[in-house]
Amino acid sequence: MKSVICGPHVSIGYNVSTHKKRMMIDAHLTSAEKVILGLRAAIISGSYAAGEQIRQEKIAAEFNVSRMPVREAFRQLEAEGLLVVFPGRGTYVNRLSNEEVIEICDIRILLECDAIRRAVPKLRQTDLLEAEHLLQKMMQAKDPHSFGKLDQAFHETLYAPTDRGRLLELIRTLRNQVTQFLYAASTLDSFRPSAIEDHKNILIACQAGDIESAVDAVKTHLQNAVIQITSASDYANSTDL
Repeated sequence: MKSVICGPHVSIGYNVSTHKKRMMIDAHLTSAEKVILGLRAAIISGSYAAGEQIRQEKIAAEFNVSRMPVREAFRQLEAEGLLVVFPGRGTYVNRLSNEEVIEICDIRILLECDAIRRAVPKLRQTDLLEAEHLLQKMMQAKDPHSFGKLDQAFHETLYAPTDRGRLLELIRTLRNQVTQFLYAASTLDSFRPSAIEDHKNILIACQAGDIESAVDAVKTHLQNAVIQITSASDYANSTDL
């Protein structure tokens, strides 16, 4: 089972599925790491809206921890671009402008096209079968958050053979910064058909060992995602904190 980096000094396999295994993993996390993982997931899923204030005392109560690990978690998530701190005003979920979303997408294209270019020659049959399985589950996903987790696992399965941990962590960080805006800008039914088609094209190219087609498919997929976000009027008209 391949592992993906989920936070500072924490590596958790994306396909851990049983409650028992999750409990074993949780037992090895510090209080700060638990807050980081939980709050990061809540922000990415849209449970906390862009621009919403996040209060230390509320998070400490939700996770049953003191404020010290919450402050540590805030610092980490600020470094990841998910939170922004205004002295004297508080901590808020970061809200990106259209220009910032486009910039992040441009950087993601560079990094993810490099990742898939390096990965395709090293992909094993087991990798391709896992990606196909994840794609099938994406077609059946009932909500954007479930779809997003499967989407991330699909890409990480195909990129993992690069064996470049820093590259994959950068990709993950940038993806996390914009995922919440896709969910806020669109319904699952509105973006799923094009996303599924994009993922099919990526997988077909990888199965054929066609590096250039895989690169083109990844680039098209990311370009489609940024169009979906920036074209949504509700998002484009509400980019101020």
